[in-house]
Amino acid sequence: MRGPFDKVFAGNEVAAKEDPPRCGPTVASSGHTVGVCAYPITDLSKFLRGSWDLARDIVGADGAVAGRFAGVGVFTVREGLLYYEESGRLRIGDRRSEATRSLRYRPERAEYCTVWFDDGHFFHDLRLDSGIWQVGHPCGQDHYGGTFEVFDSDQWRQSWYVSGPGKTYSLITRYTRLPRAR
Repeated sequence: MRGPFDKVFAGNEVAAKEDPPRCGPTVASSGHTVGVCAYPITDLSKFLRGSWDLARDIVGADGAVAGRFAGVGVFTVREGLLYYEESGRLRIGDRRSEATRSLRYRPERAEYCTVWFDDGHFFHDLRLDSGIWQVGHPCGQDHYGGTFEVFDSDQWRQSWYVSGPGKTYSLITRYTRLPRAR
């Protein structure tokens, strides 16, 4: 039986290091059965707001972990948008550096939002009222296929399988809610 942090991308199996509690199979929007806990989210802004510990594995086509990112992602509400800012340490092979990323989540309805890059270009949509969502994003000759999985009110995962003429890799990011500051 597959655990919630096991995922198959185009025949390449990628397993994360830490598994949340095991759950039964769930049918994703693509019609494929995946082993995840489908924890429905009916209010995305409420769910995402706050600070998240994040751990991202960069996995090569051969299934080996080629790099890791560890840091914090923070969702804050400003001007009707959810601003997402992440920062942390990136390690690829022997190279280490600081890394950041920013996105804007535009709530369209309580359970649905669109996600935009800093520069205003559309990235993807997001709807988690079933606890799982799959998206695609073309980028030049490359294709990014994403899966979002919610395990409970404090844990979720974002997985991207990237393929193109010169690249094939996966990005698997595990998010765990950090306690609110008092």
